[in-house]
Amino acid sequence: MHISEIQISLLLEKKLSYKDQQEVNLHIADCPLCAEKLASSYKLYNSFESLKVPKEPHIRTTTKIYEGVSRLLNRVTLKYALAGVVLILSLVTFYTVFEDEQEVSKFRSIDSEHFLEIFEPTDESVLKGSNILFRWSSVEGSIAYRFFLYKEDGKNLTSTLLTDTSYSLSNLQLKPGNKYLWRIEIIFPDETKHRSEINAFTYTK
Repeated sequence: MHISEIQISLLLEKKLSYKDQQEVNLHIADCPLCAEKLASSYKLYNSFESLKVPKEPHIRTTTKIYEGVSRLLNRVTLKYALAGVVLILSLVTFYTVFEDEQEVSKFRSIDSEHFLEIFEPTDESVLKGSNILFRWSSVEGSIAYRFFLYKEDGKNLTSTLLTDTSYSLSNLQLKPGNKYLWRIEIIFPDETKHRSEINAFTYTK
């Protein structure tokens, strides 16, 4: 799944929740298409921000009226500017899908028969020890799994290809008090993939 236009608008307006922002950061780290889309949106957004009319310094009463009208116009302009950005990104995405259909089709939607269930650790667990065990359910039709571990800021710490439905994490320097994120990627014979939801844990001594 790629980043939606709604997520981009919320991110630009700083209204995206912390967890959703982490999802976006992790996704764009692995998806050049969405990273380029987000970069273009930021560029357009900043361009409109730089077009704000400067204040009049010498006229007091007129300045107040002018500033009020200016703020109103900026809000209206930004609203329609964002709508234009969304429309442009929609058109770009439409043509990109047809130009790069093979790349987009690498990830598939998962129905209930291919759902992956996380056994342990559960989301937001507090873990300790030198060996941490991760377990999940097998998925019908899959041939392998890939374990991903990230820092809280989305930086990838490790990526391991597996055929089992468990992974023991050891010999990795985890800092006590820090939060970490992890997920499982399911790999199918036709080379399509599906990634599980992100789970979090805090490491302690």
